[in-house]
Amino acid sequence: MDPCCQACGFQVESINHILFTCPIARQVWALANVPVPEQGFDWISHYSNFHYLFSLESNKTMPQRVINVMPWLIWFLWKNRNNLLFEGKQSNLMEMIGKTFEESELWSLAQMHEQRLEEAQRKEALEAQKKWSPPPRGWVKCNIGVGWSNRNQVGGEAWVIRDHKGKVLLHSKRAFYLIKNLHEAKLKALVWAIESIADHHFDRVIIAIDDGDLSQMILRPKA
Repeated sequence: MDPCCQACGFQVESINHILFTCPIARQVWALANVPVPEQGFDWISHYSNFHYLFSLESNKTMPQRVINVMPWLIWFLWKNRNNLLFEGKQSNLMEMIGKTFEESELWSLAQMHEQRLEEAQRKEALEAQKKWSPPPRGWVKCNIGVGWSNRNQVGGEAWVIRDHKGKVLLHSKRAFYLIKNLHEAKLKALVWAIESIADHHFDRVIIAIDDGDLSQMILRPKA
Protein backbone atom coordinates (compact mmCIF):
# COMPACT_ATOMS: atom_id res chain seq x y z
CA MET A 1 0.00 0.00 0.00
CA ASP A 2 1.38 3.40 -1.00
CA PRO A 3 2.29 5.31 2.18
CA CYS A 4 2.49 8.65 0.39
CA CYS A 5 -0.19 11.32 0.68
CA GLN A 6 -2.78 10.93 -2.07
CA ALA A 7 -3.13 14.71 -2.39
CA CYS A 8 0.50 15.91 -2.68
CA GLY A 9 2.34 12.64 -3.36
CA PHE A 10 5.43 13.59 -1.35
CA GLN A 11 4.91 13.27 2.41
CA VAL A 12 4.08 10.09 4.30
CA GLU A 13 0.36 10.19 4.99
CA SER A 14 -0.61 10.81 8.62
CA ILE A 15 -3.50 12.44 10.46
CA ASN A 16 -1.38 15.53 11.08
CA HIS A 17 -0.30 15.76 7.45
CA ILE A 18 -3.82 15.34 6.06
CA LEU A 19 -5.36 17.97 8.33
CA PHE A 20 -2.60 20.53 8.76
CA THR A 21 0.68 20.28 6.82
CA CYS A 22 -0.34 18.98 3.40
CA PRO A 23 -0.33 21.78 0.77
CA ILE A 24 -4.06 21.13 0.24
CA ALA A 25 -4.76 21.54 3.98
CA ARG A 26 -2.66 24.69 4.20
CA GLN A 27 -4.58 26.20 1.27
CA VAL A 28 -7.89 25.37 2.95
CA TRP A 29 -6.92 27.00 6.26
CA ALA A 30 -5.65 30.09 4.40
CA LEU A 31 -8.69 30.44 2.15
CA ALA A 32 -10.99 30.09 5.17
CA ASN A 33 -9.12 32.98 6.88
CA VAL A 34 -8.08 30.86 9.85
CA PRO A 35 -4.83 32.31 11.25
CA VAL A 36 -1.99 29.82 11.60
CA PRO A 37 0.82 29.88 14.18
CA GLU A 38 3.73 32.22 13.44
CA GLN A 39 5.99 29.25 12.67
CA GLY A 40 3.22 27.37 10.88
CA PHE A 41 1.42 24.26 12.06
CA ASP A 42 3.42 21.65 13.97
CA TRP A 43 4.78 19.11 11.47
CA ILE A 44 4.69 16.23 13.94
CA SER A 45 1.90 16.52 16.53
CA HIS A 46 -1.72 16.93 15.53
CA TYR A 47 -2.50 17.25 19.25
CA SER A 48 -0.44 20.43 19.33
CA ASN A 49 -2.29 21.76 16.30
CA PHE A 50 -5.71 20.97 17.78
CA HIS A 51 -4.66 22.73 20.98
CA TYR A 52 -3.80 25.79 18.91
CA LEU A 53 -7.20 25.74 17.18
CA PHE A 54 -8.97 25.48 20.55
CA SER A 55 -6.99 28.47 21.81
CA LEU A 56 -8.38 30.61 18.97
CA GLU A 57 -11.83 30.50 20.60
CA SER A 58 -10.59 32.98 23.20
CA ASN A 59 -9.28 35.35 20.51
CA LYS A 60 -11.65 38.34 20.64
CA THR A 61 -10.62 39.52 17.18
CA MET A 62 -11.66 36.26 15.50
CA PRO A 63 -15.02 36.38 13.68
CA GLN A 64 -17.44 33.92 15.27
CA ARG A 65 -18.28 32.35 11.91
CA VAL A 66 -14.59 31.48 11.42
CA ILE A 67 -14.40 29.92 14.90
CA ASN A 68 -17.57 27.94 14.20
CA VAL A 69 -16.33 26.63 10.86
CA MET A 70 -13.05 25.09 12.11
CA PRO A 71 -14.50 21.67 13.05
CA TRP A 72 -16.22 21.53 9.69
CA LEU A 73 -12.96 22.29 7.86
CA ILE A 74 -11.34 19.33 9.63
CA TRP A 75 -14.24 17.07 8.72
CA PHE A 76 -14.25 18.15 5.05
CA LEU A 77 -10.46 17.75 4.78
CA TRP A 78 -10.86 14.17 6.00
CA LYS A 79 -13.72 13.56 3.55
CA ASN A 80 -11.58 14.98 0.76
CA ARG A 81 -8.85 12.48 1.67
CA ASN A 82 -11.36 9.61 1.49
CA ASN A 83 -12.66 10.81 -1.88
CA LEU A 84 -9.12 10.79 -3.22
CA LEU A 85 -8.35 7.37 -1.77
CA PHE A 86 -11.53 5.52 -2.73
CA GLU A 87 -12.87 7.45 -5.73
CA GLY A 88 -9.82 9.26 -7.08
CA LYS A 89 -11.64 12.60 -6.92
CA GLN A 90 -10.15 15.89 -5.69
CA SER A 91 -12.69 18.37 -4.36
CA ASN A 92 -12.73 21.94 -5.66
CA LEU A 93 -11.24 23.82 -2.70
CA MET A 94 -13.33 26.98 -3.06
CA GLU A 95 -16.52 24.95 -3.36
CA MET A 96 -15.46 22.84 -0.38
CA ILE A 97 -14.82 25.90 1.79
CA GLY A 98 -18.12 27.45 0.75
CA LYS A 99 -19.86 24.21 1.70
CA THR A 100 -18.15 24.12 5.11
CA PHE A 101 -19.32 27.64 5.94
CA GLU A 102 -22.84 26.79 4.77
CA GLU A 103 -22.99 23.62 6.88
CA SER A 104 -21.51 25.40 9.89
CA GLU A 105 -24.04 28.24 9.71
CA LEU A 106 -26.94 25.81 9.34
CA TRP A 107 -25.70 23.89 12.37
CA SER A 108 -25.37 27.11 14.38
CA LEU A 109 -28.92 28.12 13.47
CA ALA A 110 -30.17 24.69 14.53
CA GLN A 111 -28.35 25.04 17.87
CA MET A 112 -29.86 28.50 18.43
CA HIS A 113 -33.32 27.11 17.71
CA GLU A 114 -32.71 24.22 20.13
CA GLN A 115 -31.53 26.65 22.82
CA ARG A 116 -34.68 28.75 22.38
CA LEU A 117 -36.83 25.64 22.76
CA GLU A 118 -34.95 24.57 25.88
CA GLU A 119 -35.27 28.07 27.35
CA ALA A 120 -39.01 28.08 26.64
CA GLN A 121 -39.35 24.66 28.29
CA ARG A 122 -37.41 25.87 31.33
CA LYS A 123 -39.70 28.88 31.64
CA GLU A 124 -42.77 26.66 31.39
CA ALA A 125 -41.34 24.35 34.05
CA LEU A 126 -40.64 27.31 36.34
CA GLU A 127 -44.15 28.63 35.84
CA ALA A 128 -45.55 25.20 36.66
CA GLN A 129 -43.46 25.06 39.82
CA LYS A 130 -44.68 28.49 40.87
CA LYS A 131 -48.30 27.40 40.45
CA TRP A 132 -47.82 24.14 42.35
CA SER A 133 -48.57 24.52 46.03
CA PRO A 134 -46.83 22.11 48.43
CA PRO A 135 -48.70 19.95 50.95
CA PRO A 136 -48.22 20.46 54.71
CA ARG A 137 -45.18 18.81 56.29
CA GLY A 138 -45.86 15.11 56.85
CA TRP A 139 -48.29 14.94 53.92
CA VAL A 140 -47.78 14.19 50.23
CA LYS A 141 -49.55 15.58 47.21
CA CYS A 142 -50.72 13.55 44.21
CA ASN A 143 -51.26 15.55 41.02
CA ILE A 144 -53.23 13.80 38.30
CA GLY A 145 -53.12 14.73 34.61
CA VAL A 146 -55.59 13.41 32.04
CA GLY A 147 -55.89 13.51 28.26
CA TRP A 148 -58.52 12.00 25.97
CA SER A 149 -58.82 11.33 22.23
CA ASN A 150 -62.33 11.48 20.80
CA ARG A 151 -61.26 9.81 17.56
CA ASN A 152 -59.58 6.81 19.20
CA GLN A 153 -61.60 6.80 22.43
CA VAL A 154 -58.37 6.49 24.37
CA GLY A 155 -57.58 8.20 27.64
CA GLY A 156 -54.03 8.95 28.72
CA GLU A 157 -53.42 9.43 32.44
CA ALA A 158 -50.45 10.15 34.66
CA TRP A 159 -49.95 10.90 38.33
CA VAL A 160 -47.03 12.11 40.41
CA ILE A 161 -46.58 12.16 44.20
CA ARG A 162 -44.38 14.84 45.80
CA ASP A 163 -43.53 15.64 49.40
CA HIS A 164 -43.72 19.08 51.02
CA LYS A 165 -40.34 20.02 49.48
CA GLY A 166 -41.51 19.20 45.97
CA LYS A 167 -39.39 16.05 45.76
CA VAL A 168 -40.92 13.44 43.47
CA LEU A 169 -41.53 10.21 45.41
CA LEU A 170 -43.47 8.19 42.84
CA HIS A 171 -44.98 8.66 39.41
CA SER A 172 -46.66 6.53 36.79
CA LYS A 173 -48.72 6.71 33.59
CA ARG A 174 -50.98 4.48 31.56
CA ALA A 175 -53.69 4.44 28.91
CA PHE A 176 -57.36 3.42 29.11
CA TYR A 177 -59.28 2.25 26.05
CA LEU A 178 -62.93 2.53 24.95
CA ILE A 179 -63.37 5.74 26.94
CA LYS A 180 -66.46 7.65 25.78
CA ASN A 181 -65.61 11.14 27.04
CA LEU A 182 -63.11 13.22 29.00
CA HIS A 183 -65.17 13.01 32.18
CA GLU A 184 -64.99 9.21 32.12
CA ALA A 185 -61.25 9.39 31.47
CA LYS A 186 -60.80 11.59 34.54
CA LEU A 187 -62.89 9.23 36.67
CA LYS A 188 -60.78 6.24 35.54
CA ALA A 189 -57.61 8.19 36.27
CA LEU A 190 -58.77 9.17 39.74
CA VAL A 191 -59.76 5.61 40.68
CA TRP A 192 -56.47 4.23 39.35
CA ALA A 193 -54.45 6.88 41.24
CA ILE A 194 -56.29 6.15 44.50
CA GLU A 195 -55.72 2.40 44.07
CA SER A 196 -52.01 3.05 43.43
CA ILE A 197 -51.77 5.31 46.49
CA ALA A 198 -53.35 2.58 48.64
CA ASP A 199 -51.04 -0.08 47.19
CA HIS A 200 -48.03 2.02 48.21
CA HIS A 201 -49.44 2.60 51.69
CA PHE A 202 -49.64 6.39 51.62
CA ASP A 203 -52.22 7.54 54.16
CA ARG A 204 -51.85 11.33 54.32
CA VAL A 205 -52.42 12.40 50.75
CA ILE A 206 -53.82 15.51 49.07
CA ILE A 207 -55.17 14.65 45.61
CA ALA A 208 -55.21 17.38 42.94
CA ILE A 209 -57.14 16.87 39.70
CA ASP A 210 -58.61 19.41 37.32
CA ASP A 211 -62.26 18.43 37.68
CA GLY A 212 -64.61 20.08 40.17
CA ASP A 213 -67.41 17.54 39.63
CA LEU A 214 -65.24 14.62 40.69
CA SER A 215 -64.17 16.47 43.81
CA GLN A 216 -67.79 17.14 44.76
CA MET A 217 -68.75 13.49 44.07
CA ILE A 218 -66.24 12.42 46.72
CA LEU A 219 -66.73 15.24 49.20
CA ARG A 220 -70.54 15.50 48.84
CA PRO A 221 -71.75 12.15 47.40
CA LYS A 222 -75.39 12.68 48.38
CA ALA A 223 -75.56 16.04 46.64
